[in-house]
Amino acid sequence: MTMLRMFNNRHLLTNTMANQSAAGMRFNLVASSTLSLFYKQAPGRGTIIRDFNGGSIRMKSHWKNLGLTHHKLSVGDCVRDAIDKNQPVVALESTVITHGMPYPQNLHLALKLEQTIRDSNRQQSEQIVPATIGIIDGCMTIGLTPHEIEYLASFERSKPMKASRRDIPYALSRNMSAGTTVSATMAIASLLKFGTNNRQKISVFATGGTGGVHVNGNMDISADLTELARTPIGVVSSGFKSFLDINRTLEYLETLGVPVITIGQKLFPSFYNAANNMNIDSPASVENIDQVASVLFECLNNPISSTGGVLIANPVPLEFSIDDIDSILERVNKEAHDKKIHGKQLTPYILKRLNELTNDRTLTTNSVLLENNARTAAEIALLYNRRLTEMAPTDSDISGKTVYCAPTGMGFRKDKTVDQSPNPVVVGLTMVDFQATATFDNKPKTFFEEQELSGDDACEADKPFTGCCSDSHCEWSSRFNI
Repeated sequence: MTMLRMFNNRHLLTNTMANQSAAGMRFNLVASSTLSLFYKQAPGRGTIIRDFNGGSIRMKSHWKNLGLTHHKLSVGDCVRDAIDKNQPVVALESTVITHGMPYPQNLHLALKLEQTIRDSNRQQSEQIVPATIGIIDGCMTIGLTPHEIEYLASFERSKPMKASRRDIPYALSRNMSAGTTVSATMAIASLLKFGTNNRQKISVFATGGTGGVHVNGNMDISADLTELARTPIGVVSSGFKSFLDINRTLEYLETLGVPVITIGQKLFPSFYNAANNMNIDSPASVENIDQVASVLFECLNNPISSTGGVLIANPVPLEFSIDDIDSILERVNKEAHDKKIHGKQLTPYILKRLNELTNDRTLTTNSVLLENNARTAAEIALLYNRRLTEMAPTDSDISGKTVYCAPTGMGFRKDKTVDQSPNPVVVGLTMVDFQATATFDNKPKTFFEEQELSGDDACEADKPFTGCCSDSHCEWSSRFNI
């Protein structure tokens, strides 16, 4: 049987098998889609085959049996292998390639970040896999190959745009290439949130700095913040981009219910500066990576917070911290305001001017913090994956052992058992208004006679009353997390 379920921004999870048990329901989530709503028969996954030749991607098959002929998603071989082997995967954005640095520095940095993640656990057998995310010729790609990274880095060849979440459909429809921002990278990474079991997912994402609320007090608020509130992933950054309002951004994240933690200190970092000159404390702080993994596990596997992500602030190493950056930023912000530079052009302009005014100090610090965040994210992903593996049920749990695996990451309960041969069940909801009439006669007292009702709830004989079963539907839908 097949049940499709709305999840996170109209992504539909297909081919869901629900096994009835005393503990609840076991879900096996196989594929994600954004178009179709119900299928009478369980569709298969399909495959995606990529050819890279002269900077072009040819989609030979993409979930053809689901009818998603224009749903363009490609997953790199290394990422697919890592998911199949239950290895941790760390997502990386691609705007640092397309709009962060000039060629060939952007190429060298992108490849270095991937290698940093691979090298972060060479002493042990567990492998950590990087997944740089971008859009190549109208195809969302999770796990860019070195050739694809070079293609994006070469502006003359790829002509990449800067894509936030809102820009993804436009880039796909025009077969354009794009560097994905924090919000777009999170959105694309969430397409692999679920695999054949709850452990196969991208749960950690490393970036330099996230967007936020601008200092000019207008409604210029980054889409990164709302994406943090609706996409369950841990984002490791060195705070918000240096020209943003830290206090307002933290307040906005509080409104959205996004957990924010800082590693190793109480002050919230300000990107180039390991601390901040306004002495703004972080909403929460932890001492080490193990504590970060614990917080992340609770954030992504708790029914209260599992619908969104967590911001993990990782201060730049002190020896590369630029403490006098505020005065330079004030000058650059004024220049941008006078020149009426805003929107997508603002960040590249500020980064370029800061680099010019600091004699490449900001460029060096930016590279260092990106590498440091990638290393930290890899360590977090490894510890988080271990915790998830320890808690998640195995295949042997299906028969006669404790199982509870809810599709939205509610966590794993191990206090109930399932039958040896569980039967599939499909749960549906129907909203029905009804009208009824109570009749009194010589029969035993009815429910209505037993109740002492008054006011709006009064029920008189032979007079109709109306009602709705919405309360019970809400109750049962919440019990099954639907």
